[in-house]
Amino acid sequence: YATAALFFVGMATLGLKAIGAANQKAALGLNLLGNAPVADTTDAIQRAATLEKDLEGLSPRQNRSILAVRIHDVCLYVRGRRSGAGLEEHLKYLAELAVEKLQNSYALIRNITWAVPIIGFLGTVIGITIAIANVTPDQLDSSLGEVTGGLAVAFDTTALALALSLVLVFSSYLVERSEQTILADVEEFGIKRITPLFPIESEPASPLIAAEQQAAQHLIEK
Repeated sequence: YATAALFFVGMATLGLKAIGAANQKAALGLNLLGNAPVADTTDAIQRAATLEKDLEGLSPRQNRSILAVRIHDVCLYVRGRRSGAGLEEHLKYLAELAVEKLQNSYALIRNITWAVPIIGFLGTVIGITIAIANVTPDQLDSSLGEVTGGLAVAFDTTALALALSLVLVFSSYLVERSEQTILADVEEFGIKRITPLFPIESEPASPLIAAEQQAAQHLIEK
């Protein structure tokens, strides 16, 4: 019963994560940056405000998606820096945080996957103990049924635990791989679609720097 209960808890958790992954894929299909007003201005802060205004039209579930949260974080960063300088490095930092959060979200699943076979082996030990305890040399024929019953418990619990553990391992692998693919798509979206919206504005060269460059060029020519 303990093995089956842990298995169903693990599968329920994976089922919820699979549904969440499907919603994340649907959010990736939205044309969040396809509105024309974003391209009408070159000011980074105004573009960030336009993007945030466009996100307000999404449903609450879509606004909780990884892609929408990533765009919100980018807009917050741009408004804080008042430019798009260092945005690519910030996107990489956000991607690393997302990967770490994903790994931490599988802690319960990994513990359950580890605990299921352990409980199965514990059942094996208990079954063998019951079988040995029921052996009576004086009445071996009458106690044989109890011995075989204890051995059946021992091997059945092990077989069940190993089978359920395999199902958990492969199911966890498939769901985690799907979520990792989504994170990779979000990172690619950020680099290819979000970063070009906030180009780094070139600052006018300082007269002192220009003079130093001319002096260095003059020395090289000599």
